[in-house]
Amino acid sequence: AGEAAPRAPQFCPLNREQAEAVGTFVAAPMGSSPILLIGPAGTGKSLCLVEAICALVFGSPGTAVLVCGGTDIAADLLVVEVDNRVKAKEAQLIAAGQDPT
Repeated sequence: AGEAAPRAPQFCPLNREQAEAVGTFVAAPMGSSPILLIGPAGTGKSLCLVEAICALVFGSPGTAVLVCGGTDIAADLLVVEVDNRVKAKEAQLIAAGQDPT
């Protein structure tokens, strides 16, 4: 059996396969080969990408993430969802009296 991927922080519920995919993204060393996420419609690929991006960005401030999509709409969806989570996280930090920057 393969070694389990590290568990990444979650911003919304994920099933086991989604959590493993996010953990794989987060555990990949800088400069490693690209990770390809494939699956049929409705399996949570976009959700996994959003969760992985947020885990990387919130886990390592200053991290830059490049995401490519097959269409402008796909890329726009990811940007909007990540932006929503960033705003929600900043609101939580402000409510807790912390500086979000």
